Amino acid sequence: MNETKGIPEPVLAMSDRVGEFIEYWGFKHVEGKIWAVIFLSAEPRDMTYLTEHLGLSKALVSMAVARLVQFDVIKPVHPDRQRYQAYEANPNVLEVIFNVLRSRERVMLSRIQTAAKELAVLGEAKLKEAGYSSTRVTFLALMVKVAAGVLDSTMSLRAWDLGLLKKLAFAPKP
Repeated sequence: MNETKGIPEPVLAMSDRVGEFIEYWGFKHVEGKIWAVIFLSAEPRDMTYLTEHLGLSKALVSMAVARLVQFDVIKPVHPDRQRYQAYEANPNVLEVIFNVLRSRERVMLSRIQTAAKELAVLGEAKLKEAGYSSTRVTFLALMVKVAAGVLDSTMSLRAWDLGLLKKLAFAPKP
């Protein structure tokens, strides 16, 4: 087995693929990479391990870990410790997805809705004078309202029996 810095090459490859996927969804590649290493590990990992084994700077690991904790993707094992704090992945994948949707996408849609209301205040005459369509402004506001409704409906799925997806809410045993 080919290993780089103590991590088996297939684990590094998987963490890179997860990094690519996470990057697609607006996170940083390194955040996906760090999450995958922590998730795949049989024991919690600290920032020193991540820095040394992934060949990343302390600052980069620190920022990525802070963001992963912010979105509840990883959790500190001993929150009272500052030095050599270890982290484990949040085993509840559905909770993670809903936390991200609620704290990021829902906030973005709310900001767009506010901007649409402010735009509508200009009124049809001013919009037309400036070369903009009030009909399209109204349509855009409606699209955002529908998108927010779809997102809210999606987030309410946690109350439903999701069958196979529900099994993702439980951590695999090491």
